[in-house]
Amino acid sequence: MSKWGAGESTIVQRQSIDDIAHTEYRRICYEQPQICERVALLTRCESNCWLSVNFYRGREHGHFSEQDMNYLETIAPCWFKQCACTATLTCRPTRYPCC
Repeated sequence: MSKWGAGESTIVQRQSIDDIAHTEYRRICYEQPQICERVALLTRCESNCWLSVNFYRGREHGHFSEQDMNYLETIAPCWFKQCACTATLTCRPTRYPCC
């Protein structure tokens, strides 16, 4: 977990194609589009909902390297701020109560 902002934190979750036991999910979401790994960066927003930004890596590029992971964790606060601003501008509170 990496710290950013005023007491907010980033949770990093990695999922490789090899981590997925459910055959159909693995086939549809990873094998068909030729995805080898997903990295999810998650944070809890002020409104107490979770925000997740996901990055996918194609088989032709291999798994995320340690350098890639360090970079994603470093820029996570920027992604979260951008997504939070976009969500605030585009969400309808009656439809998306956490925004």
